[in-house]
Amino acid sequence: KVTMTHLLGHALAFGLYKMRRDVGRITWGYFKHSKKIGISCLVNVEGGSDLVPVTLWDAHKESVIEFAKKCNEKIERARKKEDIDHNK
Repeated sequence: KVTMTHLLGHALAFGLYKMRRDVGRITWGYFKHSKKIGISCLVNVEGGSDLVPVTLWDAHKESVIEFAKKCNEKIERARKKEDIDHNK
């Protein structure tokens, strides 16, 4: 099931890819390009008492359907408290 969130998330990932020369971090006064491009969205867990960030890396390489599947899988893991990154 593809929702408006998936469409916008995929569009944002593609937009970040198009401006990838400006994506990175400033470390000790120097700009360093990121090799991977990540996009995050916050997921409502437990009725809004907890918002879990779900990050997909290099999502611009996927179709909208693949983006939606991966996003939904990560959301379900986060809601079941099986997401290792968030549990840390």
